[in-house]
Amino acid sequence: MNRKTFGLTALLILLFCGSSFAGSLIPHVVYGEILLPDGITRADTSKLIYDAFVIDRPDEVLTESSPGCRVNVNGTYVVECSSFPTEWSAGDVVQIEVYDWDFNLLSTIQVELNDTGTNRQAIELYKDVLVGSAIERPVGPAVIETIPILK
Repeated sequence: MNRKTFGLTALLILLFCGSSFAGSLIPHVVYGEILLPDGITRADTSKLIYDAFVIDRPDEVLTESSPGCRVNVNGTYVVECSSFPTEWSAGDVVQIEVYDWDFNLLSTIQVELNDTGTNRQAIELYKDVLVGSAIERPVGPAVIETIPILK
């Protein structure tokens, strides 16, 4: 088999078997707008950060500074699931927690990954936050900080 035939064969195998190998080598983007409580107006994202993790693997956390991930100044966010250390698969549920710079939790959403390569999901600030609760956010390898949630 020559190089050209081998390369074409390998490409066809990847194309037809790609969904069975879904994970860290295959991109999957969760993205959308970050909205104010009215559900229409885009939020000022200049002071927002997020943590994203598969709920079955809460120790594998992506942030807005992870490869392929970001919070954009136009009021949108992107989570690149291929940046998780463990391979993702369709059906995994990713939780995204949005914070301000003081680590006050502003919103939490959960998105079930599909096999199309993208999930679009808006995040509405101050929605689905348990008022009066506290969260634990890892600060370092052995330190946990308890942070109050804004009322």
